Amino acid sequence: MSGRSLRCFLYRGGTSKGVLIEQAELPAEAGERDRCILALFGSPHVRQIDGLGGADPLTSKLAILRPGSPGEGLDLHYMFGQVSIAETFVDYSGNCGNLSSAVGLYALDAGYVRLRNDHTVARVLNTNTHKILEAEIFPQGDPEVSERDLKDWGLSLSGALVRVNFLEPGGSKTGRLLPTGKVREEIVLEDGSRYEVTLADASNPAVLVRAADLGMEGTESPAEIDQDQPRLKILLEIRARAAERLGFVKDWRLAATQSAAIPKVACVAPPASYRALDGSPVDAGRYDLLARTLSMGRAHKAYAITGGIATAVAARLEGSVAWECLAESGRRGARVRLGHPSGILPIDLDLSRSGSEWLVRKAGIVRTARRLMEGIAYLP
Repeated sequence: MSGRSLRCFLYRGGTSKGVLIEQAELPAEAGERDRCILALFGSPHVRQIDGLGGADPLTSKLAILRPGSPGEGLDLHYMFGQVSIAETFVDYSGNCGNLSSAVGLYALDAGYVRLRNDHTVARVLNTNTHKILEAEIFPQGDPEVSERDLKDWGLSLSGALVRVNFLEPGGSKTGRLLPTGKVREEIVLEDGSRYEVTLADASNPAVLVRAADLGMEGTESPAEIDQDQPRLKILLEIRARAAERLGFVKDWRLAATQSAAIPKVACVAPPASYRALDGSPVDAGRYDLLARTLSMGRAHKAYAITGGIATAVAARLEGSVAWECLAESGRRGARVRLGHPSGILPIDLDLSRSGSEWLVRKAGIVRTARRLMEGIAYLP
C-alpha cells in the first residue's frame, strides 16, 4: 500500500510541463513539504522512475498555489519550484514563465476567474520574485495569433492560448535591472580566462556572454552543447561566478546546489539560419537575436521565458554584449525575437529610460497551455 496521498494536477505550459498543487495539500513545515515534493517527483533518481517527474529539467517543475483575495486585487498566489532530478533539493529562487501560463489557465479551470465573452484575465502574484503577472486566457484561441505563428514559436497547437504580461519585472531578485550598475563587465574564471558579460535582472537574473568568445556559432543544438564538456564547464563557471557576484552564494563553488536555478546563463550571437529540433528551418531574417541557455546544468531544449525576458531587455541596452549581436530590426519597435533550439520566442517590451535608469513597465509573451491530468498521487 502507498502512504500519503496528494491531490494534484499535471499541466503543460508553453514548452514545459509541471505539477500544480494547492498549498493546503502540502505539509506546512518546509522540510516535510519538500520531502513530500521530492517523493512526488521521484527524486533523487536520474530517471525519476518512481514519481511524476520526467527526468528532464523542463518536466521537473512545480507550482504551489493558494487563493488571492479581492482586497489585494489578486486571484491567485503562486510559488514556483524547480525540483532537482538527482539531488535532494527544490529550488525556489526564481520564477518560470512557461509554467506561469499554466497557472493562468489553472485559475480559470479551478474557478478563481470566470470567462467574459471569449476570454478572461487572472492576476497572479509570483511569491518567488514578489512580482505580479497578468494572464489573459483565450480557451478557444486568439484570432490575432495564427497556427503559423504558434508553429514558428515552437508551441503546441492544442490547449488554450495565454498571453502573460509580467508587470514591472526589473529587479526581480536584486532590486535593480542592472544589479551592478554596469551594462558590461568582466568575469575571470579559475584558469585565468576572462569573459565579457552582461548581468541583467528582469523576471529572473541572467548572465549573458558572446557565443563567439566561447568558440561557438550560437546555432548549436542542445545535444551538441551538452556533449561539449569543456565549453559546458566554462558556461557553468560563468553562471556560478555571476551567482557569487550577485550575492546569491558566498562562494561560487556552492552555486550548483545553493542557487541552481538563478542566475540563468546564456550565450548570444547575431542571427544565423539553422534547423530547429523538429527539423524545420529557422531563417536568420525571421528573428533578432540568436541565443542558447542552460537549465539546471543542461542545455535548454527551447528557452526559459523568464531568462528570455532578461535576455531581451539586456539586448535593448546599448553597450551590452547582447546589443552588439542584435539585428537592426530588434532595435526598433517593442518586440525582440529570440532564435532558440525549438523555434522563435517573441517578447514584447514596454521599456523606457529615466536619466541613467532603465524601467521595464511590462514584458509580454504568448504561450499555449493545457490541463493534462488531475487526480490523486500516492507517495511511497
